[in-house]
Amino acid sequence: MTQRAVLFDFGGVLIRMDWDGYDEFGKRWNLPAGTLVDAFYRTPEWHAIETGRGNWDTWQRGVEQSLKPYLQGDVAEEVQSLLDAWYAQPWQYHHPNFELAHDLQAAGHKIGVLSNAPDDLRDRFLSDLPVEVNWDAIVVSGEIGMRKPDPRIFEHAAEEIGVAPRDCFFIDDLEENVLGAQAIGMGGYHFTRNNYKALRFALRAAGIDPG
Repeated sequence: MTQRAVLFDFGGVLIRMDWDGYDEFGKRWNLPAGTLVDAFYRTPEWHAIETGRGNWDTWQRGVEQSLKPYLQGDVAEEVQSLLDAWYAQPWQYHHPNFELAHDLQAAGHKIGVLSNAPDDLRDRFLSDLPVEVNWDAIVVSGEIGMRKPDPRIFEHAAEEIGVAPRDCFFIDDLEENVLGAQAIGMGGYHFTRNNYKALRFALRAAGIDPG
């Protein structure tokens, strides 16, 4: 029987990434909708962090420049206060997807993580999870210098987990990343909100029974 593997995105699939939550948080600083996400993540500075080529000081200076039109007083102090409050929030988890990972492994499938994230994710990921999961592979963009949806990162993940791309199934909350995986022959599912049952159905439809 052919070995199959399922790769989980981290932010949005294992931990909750409520994009509306960014806007609710931003209201505390009178930021318009979409402003915080754009300032944090949709910048060259963040993409450099995600591929191991950036640094946090440069990224923070970029956040300051993006938010400067909306902040009163000392921009650097305001942004530092915002960031402190943001990162003080505890992670919220998609617990059913952790259960799914356990079920898949128990059914004989390989499981892994494929995330666009800074190179410190592995340490935080392994130390802060609410449940123990024996992942067969963890691939972090900041460690290898490639980020989704670059086809090369999916090829790298398949090699890391030891399964051909056609026998891998990738789950992400961003459709463009799922399309990137599918472009090299992986199966894929665009996970949104709490579609846990639909995800299990999609896996079974792809010939991967989580039990």
